[in-house]
Order: sequence, then C-alpha cells, then structure tokens
Amino acid sequence: GFAAIAAGGSMQHMEPFCTSPGLSLLPVIITIAVLALLFQGSRILRYKVRESARLQGQELHRAAMLNEAVSEGEKDIMALATSFLIVQVVRYATTGLLADEEGIEEEVRLHEVLTWKQPALSWCIGGVFVVISVVCSAVRGMVCKGDDAEEESLAELITDIVVNASAMASAWCMFAGARWAWTLQPLFSINVLSIDGRILLALTLSFTCFCVVYVLDQIDDALRAQAGPSRSSGRMIASIVNAVSVLVGFAWEHSFDGAVTAVASLNTESPKLTKFVLGVCVFVVLLRPWRKYILKRSMQLDQLKAQRDMAMQSKAAMGQVYTFGDYAPASPSGGSPRTPIVRET
Repeated sequence: GFAAIAAGGSMQHMEPFCTSPGLSLLPVIITIAVLALLFQGSRILRYKVRESARLQGQELHRAAMLNEAVSEGEKDIMALATSFLIVQVVRYATTGLLADEEGIEEEVRLHEVLTWKQPALSWCIGGVFVVISVVCSAVRGMVCKGDDAEEESLAELITDIVVNASAMASAWCMFAGARWAWTLQPLFSINVLSIDGRILLALTLSFTCFCVVYVLDQIDDALRAQAGPSRSSGRMIASIVNAVSVLVGFAWEHSFDGAVTAVASLNTESPKLTKFVLGVCVFVVLLRPWRKYILKRSMQLDQLKAQRDMAMQSKAAMGQVYTFGDYAPASPSGGSPRTPIVRET
C-alpha cells in the first residue's frame, strides 16, 4: 500500500501533474489502473490453483482462507493508495500546496497560506467521506450474495473498495485538519512535526476516537437489543468505526515514521538503509506476538460475533429477549465461547 502511495505520490510531483489539482488527479487514476491489473492477475492465478486442487479431490478450506486473506489485502492496498492520493489532491486544492509523498507540506509556505478555513474545510470533507462510506455500506448489504458465496461479484468488490477508501480518506482528511489546526495553534508551543508533537497529536486523537467508538458501540448494542442483528445498520456503524480506527492508526504511524526517520538520520552515510533495517527489525519482533495473540484473539471474536448473531436471530423469532451482558467472551486460553444466556420476556 505504501509502495503504491510512494509511486503515485512521486508521479503527482512530476510535470505536468504538479501544475494543478485537476492534473494531479490523473496519477490517482493511473495508480488505480495498475493495481487493478495486478490484482486481476492474482485473482486468475488463485482461481487456477483452486480449480487444480478441486480436480485433485483436495479439501478447499485452506485455499478458501488464502483467497479471502489475499482478497482482503488487495482491497486494503487499493483503498489505502487511492484514499491517500485523492486526499493529496483535496489538500492541494485547499491550500494551493502539493504535499510530499509523506503528506507534509513545506512548512514556511504553509504558514503563509494557512488559516482556520483550511482545517474546517478538511474536517467537513472528511465528514462527506464518512457519509459516502456509510451509504456504500448500505448498498453493499443490498448487493451482497451472502457469506456462503465462493467468489465475490464485481459489484461487491468495487463497493468494498469504495467503502474502505472512503473511510480511509475520511481519516486522512481528519488527520490533516488536526495537524493544520495544531500548526495554527500549537499545543504547549510544540511543533507538530517534532517527535513530541507527533506523539501528543496521536494521544489526543486516540482519546477522541475512543470516546466516539464507545458511543457508537452503545448505539449498536441498543439497536441490536431492540430489533435484533441488522446487516445494514451493523455495516453502517462498522464503517464509521473503521474510519475512526484508521485515523488512530494513521496518527501513530505518523509518530512512528518520524521516530524512525530521526534515528535513521543519525547515520549520515546511509539513512535510507538504516530506515529499512529498522523496519525489518520491527516486523521480525512483532510478527510472532501478532500471530500468537492478536490474530488468535481476532479469530475468536469473529466466532463469538457469529454465534451471538445466530442466538439473537433464533431467540427473536421465539419472542425472547437477548441480554448482552450475559454473553461471556472466549477465554484467553483459547477455549470455546460460552453459550449465550437468553431470557424469556
């Protein structure tokens, strides 16, 4: 995803794309086209592998899991690159300055043109992207074949990408607006691009997003308790939560990138190589804990959610009331979730 961002961002800074916001939109289209061709080739290859396994009488469970994981990864890559490059164009049109591949404008020129109008406009545009994500989520629920479908339709694929890209674009806009606001009114007189400023900004956004997600979670629980699980409402709330959570991720990625750049700059001979080595070290250190704890827990929670929805649907048809507080999560040791307790009215 970030490789596609670097490629598209570099193209945006080339002549004649960098001369106007309209022309800077063309690299976005080119990047989307290139990624679509690559992903189509990957999809054809996965289809051939799956058909070969089917003809040999092999079980397709692992192939299905691989196909799902790769497909989700491709959607995320497309959404990440598209959202960032589109927001680059939006920011260019807003300030008249084209940010670099890392999304940072030239500080001196930014101070000359920046007013409170730009952060407010960026937040409003971010809200528009949230609405687009919510609407597309509702549309996705209408065109969805169901979880048992072996292959996604083109409409489902495009809708998923638009939903994810809109959520990420909203996060980029909110983050850019927050950074501009900090530039106009520095907190504790700290530069937003300093390491301290990046961390404080990430902490501030994390707390704000936590409050938003908590409220949305309460709303979702209330809707489920009243009307049972709804695919459309669940998808819409999930889209907003996704946009908010992505904002937190971008904020901390911004902090981490600044820290890595600062450490890499200590090696004046080869800072890029140092940055690459640091990234590899972080990957190696975090891979095992991610697989052992985060991925495992995520799969448990997915199973828990599926069982909870099934229990709610069956009991709602019988005129019984589902109590969320009586549903025990999966045990940390990896045991099966306890059966939900349902109380009759």
